Amino acid sequence: RSICYYLDTPPPKGPPAVCDLELIDNDVTPLGCEFLGKTLGLGGNPVIVKLALDFNRFGTEGVEKLAIGLSQNRSLRSLSMQYCGIGPEGGAHIGTILVYVWSKLEELLLRGNELAAQGTKDILIMAKRAKALKRISLAHNGIRDAGEVVEALVELMKTRDNIAKYDFLANELSDEDCRTIIHGAMGLNHLQELRIYERIPETTMEAIASLVGGKKGKKGKKGRKK
Repeated sequence: RSICYYLDTPPPKGPPAVCDLELIDNDVTPLGCEFLGKTLGLGGNPVIVKLALDFNRFGTEGVEKLAIGLSQNRSLRSLSMQYCGIGPEGGAHIGTILVYVWSKLEELLLRGNELAAQGTKDILIMAKRAKALKRISLAHNGIRDAGEVVEALVELMKTRDNIAKYDFLANELSDEDCRTIIHGAMGLNHLQELRIYERIPETTMEAIASLVGGKKGKKGKKGRKK
């Protein structure tokens, strides 16, 4: 709360020249998310371009309160909420941030949450309206039975050529799912990085590498556990 009051400093003294706000592993609660949402919402702080809230277990309730403000934010370019305990219902709330017509968000990092298939699909569908987005990470989100997720991912890759980097590591995608993604990615020259399930066959991994420049990507490492 004190940080938000500081960031809300009115002219002529403020707002302070803080561009990157990182509150990592800081016991941020849903109430804290509510204050941050107000600070970064419409008419709020116009200076901050990066918000990192990794390893704060505010869950779906917290992201719902945060999204009320961020869904009207015009300055944020990077949003990281990794390992925050966000469940499937949180996907729709995150989606409201992506669809804002004046959003400048370029990077969305959501590794290590609990979005599962439903929450992930909601985000991918709404990301089709994210005109500034360049990178999205949904790794390690407990995605199983991924048929609808894969369908939404392929459609997004074909719809939004501004999104060049996708990370889906540590989700249980079948070899068939991966082949569907590869087939959908063929001919999409805007793709720079496509990271999917690590345990797929070597031939499938090589096919992915050939699509994004011929360099075989390294297998992802799991984030630290709290």
